[in-house]
Amino acid sequence: MDEELLSEFLTESNENMASIEEQLMELEANPGDEELVNAIFRIIHTVKGSCGFIGLTRLEKVAHAGENLLGKVRALKFQVNDDIVSLLLSCADAINAILDGLQSDGVEPDIDHSALIRRLQAAERLVEVMAGSQQPAAKPVAAPAAGKKVAPQPVVAANQDSGMVAEGDITPEMWLEGFDDAVYSQLRDKGWLTPSQAVAAGFAALRELDALTPADALKILGAAKAVIAAGGIRTKAVAAEPEAVEPDMEEVASVAAPAAAPVAPEPLSAPPPALRTPPEVKVEKEPLPAVSAKEVEKGEDAAGRKPAAGAGSIRVDVELLDSLMNQVGELVLTRNRLVQMVAASGSMEFMRVGREVDQVTERLQAQLLRTRMQPIKTIWGNMPRVVRDISKQLQKQIVVEMEGEETELDRTILNALKDPLTHIIRNSCDHGIEPSAVRIAAGKPAVGTIRLNAAQESGYIVILIEDDGAGIPADKVKAKAVAMGVITEDEAAAMNDKVALQLIFNAGLSTAETVSNFSGRGVGMDVVRTEIEKVGGSVDISSTIGSGTTLRIRIPLTLAIISAMIIGCRERRFAVPQISIRELLSAPATSEEWRMIGDQPFFRLRGRLLPVLDLASTLQLDQQRRNAGSIVVIDAGERSLGLLVDTIFGSEEIVVKPLGIHFRNLSQYGGCSILGDGAVIPILDCNGLAQMMKISDEMEASARIRQEEEIRQENDLQHVLLFTHADGRYAIPMALIERLEHFPRERIERSGSSEVLQYRHGEVIRVLRWGDLIGQPDELSEEVYGLILSDGDHRMCLQVNEIEDIIEVPLEIKKPVQDEFFLGTAVIQNQVAEVVDVFDVIKRAVPDWFKSKAGGASQQRSRILFAEDTPFFRNLVLPVLESMHFEVWIACDGEQAKKILEERVPDIVLTDLEMPKMNGYELAGWIRSNKQLQHLPVVALTATPPDENDEEQRRNFDEVLVKFDRHSLVEHLRDVLASHAHRGQPPAVEDAQIISGEVTR
Repeated sequence: MDEELLSEFLTESNENMASIEEQLMELEANPGDEELVNAIFRIIHTVKGSCGFIGLTRLEKVAHAGENLLGKVRALKFQVNDDIVSLLLSCADAINAILDGLQSDGVEPDIDHSALIRRLQAAERLVEVMAGSQQPAAKPVAAPAAGKKVAPQPVVAANQDSGMVAEGDITPEMWLEGFDDAVYSQLRDKGWLTPSQAVAAGFAALRELDALTPADALKILGAAKAVIAAGGIRTKAVAAEPEAVEPDMEEVASVAAPAAAPVAPEPLSAPPPALRTPPEVKVEKEPLPAVSAKEVEKGEDAAGRKPAAGAGSIRVDVELLDSLMNQVGELVLTRNRLVQMVAASGSMEFMRVGREVDQVTERLQAQLLRTRMQPIKTIWGNMPRVVRDISKQLQKQIVVEMEGEETELDRTILNALKDPLTHIIRNSCDHGIEPSAVRIAAGKPAVGTIRLNAAQESGYIVILIEDDGAGIPADKVKAKAVAMGVITEDEAAAMNDKVALQLIFNAGLSTAETVSNFSGRGVGMDVVRTEIEKVGGSVDISSTIGSGTTLRIRIPLTLAIISAMIIGCRERRFAVPQISIRELLSAPATSEEWRMIGDQPFFRLRGRLLPVLDLASTLQLDQQRRNAGSIVVIDAGERSLGLLVDTIFGSEEIVVKPLGIHFRNLSQYGGCSILGDGAVIPILDCNGLAQMMKISDEMEASARIRQEEEIRQENDLQHVLLFTHADGRYAIPMALIERLEHFPRERIERSGSSEVLQYRHGEVIRVLRWGDLIGQPDELSEEVYGLILSDGDHRMCLQVNEIEDIIEVPLEIKKPVQDEFFLGTAVIQNQVAEVVDVFDVIKRAVPDWFKSKAGGASQQRSRILFAEDTPFFRNLVLPVLESMHFEVWIACDGEQAKKILEERVPDIVLTDLEMPKMNGYELAGWIRSNKQLQHLPVVALTATPPDENDEEQRRNFDEVLVKFDRHSLVEHLRDVLASHAHRGQPPAVEDAQIISGEVTR
């Protein structure tokens, strides 16, 4: 067999077959699309014609049977059903298997496809039987009883008035239809216009013609041989006779789709014995080359001829591209060394030349990297087929949605991702998506959805695989992990759900109750993570019960040439991939941000405790641990950690070289590289370093508790105004004070029985003297201080004598008191101070202040669940809620709030963010995952102004408000209630106010 001819055939056939699976899936969704049928037919027809010339008999038989079935479907305009599409997919699989064998061994593999050929022939007969009763969709015949033979109907051609044109009478246009005038002209000049002349010329001579590509030459030879073998060419497309093997009608029934009311055919006379006939050529209006449906729309001219073969692209062997990439890598190393030498020389001329070499190398590198990039659809393309086959076997309804298919990745990474992605998809189908009946009972659509999304994100590709299935129960994962000895019961109790879900990546761990052919053995997810981490990526999982599961894969664009940060540690240099670095920190030993939990150092970074890995001690460069130096903050899978290093030299482009076989088991290294000065340095593997960090679950839990405690302390920091009266010392939160005024006492005037002050723009406001309120009146000094209190609607002035200071402190009530006007006693700057309850002062002194705009007390009261762990803030906000005529249910933490919600449903939930046991984020997430409660409006309160750009902070909340802003709290609560009014009334509750937890007033 001519190796060059075979190579051209394989290249052309593989290109043609690459799209057939996708087109068959599309045909299944649109069974009446004639253009799709034509496109698929042309692909099979081209493969059959070409392999006939080369002498690939096994491939020719399979392709011929598939072509006959498609020809019958096309001629009779038959609307295919799922079973016929499945059969055509099997035909495509068989063709691809033979092509793969030819590619690897150079000969057709010894595979018996006779059963498949019989099924294709049976389906061909079935199409003809069913075509007459198809109105308009296919209505299959009833399957015969077991063991019963049904006489097949004679094959009837679509047009009986068909004739054969002898070879001598064939014109070039008849057998060369679809080729342009340049081809006709050059064949005529050579005297090769008849099929016999073309075959005699041979492939080597034809491919030398300027107008023909090697693939075109192969097509012409295949068509010529087919015409000669058939003894001519038919003027009409006639259904081909089946081969000598008579199909069993049980096989016919096996490809019939089930129907609600099958139509049984009338008894048919048996056809004459099947005869072996030579292959025929069907002359079609479509050109011979296989094209996709999109190419049909835009790739031909009005005459139906294809454009002349162009030189816009060439085929290059992958090994050649890899070799070029290696050479460019060496060029980059040489460039790096040259740049250093030029910089050291100080010569301006050398520096100019060095810059030019640098720029040219960078452009060459970028362009060559593009040749290695392939769209992710090259591995996504078979996912609809995988889902289709699995869903049919599992009797589930599942569809696949894909977005970002054109996102490009290095082909090496793509090849490594194919198996992990397939395994994840199979898991989603088997364990994630529920059967239709279960989904409908849960209020979901009957059809489950798996979504694939790919997008580029700062040098990485992020792939999301989402399903809307049942979700993964974290408690089952913990229980299975405990049973396997992966974790202890104490560790499981301290572990949150997000961390628990990551346990499914442990070998052998599966929550499946039954083992299927697809998954459930606990083998695979550990391999998924291993394969992804091998290419420098990470995988993370999140799941919500009842809503579905999401896997997030993050992988670099390429592994060949990367940007890296060069770091130093104990006189040695290492490279850290720049793409894994989040930020760089200076961490002197004197920094107040260092924390120790057990023997593990942490560094406090923006309120979060970051575990720190001392690189020197980890790599055994120095056994002495030092909390000093620089910290490189890196992302390693689902966690972040800091690398403590001595020196940061800067970034540099490096070429990734594989480690020698003796170092392959060192997980902390991902490869090595050569710097510009010729030094060999190891490249650190961030995922491997993270696995080396021995942080127990108890330590992580302790870190979280300490972190939450520090955050709570920060949130409790408040600016407080201190003032004195007589021998007393008092404190008021500044957030409740609109303005601090200092004015002569003469500005205080009498109006009836009250004292007033003319404030700005002629506004007259009420004045309350602090001494009078607490029963210790005194004479006013010449100059007095006034604290202007406001809620946006009203203002009043609280007159005090002496202001001591305004400071920021964590305001913690040490000793609650029952006296009027006070929340309790606090220690501020080592001295006792009474904390003023401003709202109680106003409520008792000016009863009309809190009159609600929404109406009087006769109006039906809305119910609000208020979760707050700090008595000070509870008592600060409670008067506001009462003034709005809310029926208030109080919880001292998230757990209490959850228990209340399990029994009663309020109209709105108001929660603090930082609380023990269950914080506000977790409470809101639980509410959103609960079908009965997910409609509830949830408003968060925080002591510090919320970050408008923090999506994580706002994700499950309708609003995030500042605790001290009474006006904003009132307005937003009204707005949120109004916007949710249409969602219906909650179940009826008792009229009495519910107090859950101990509240001190």
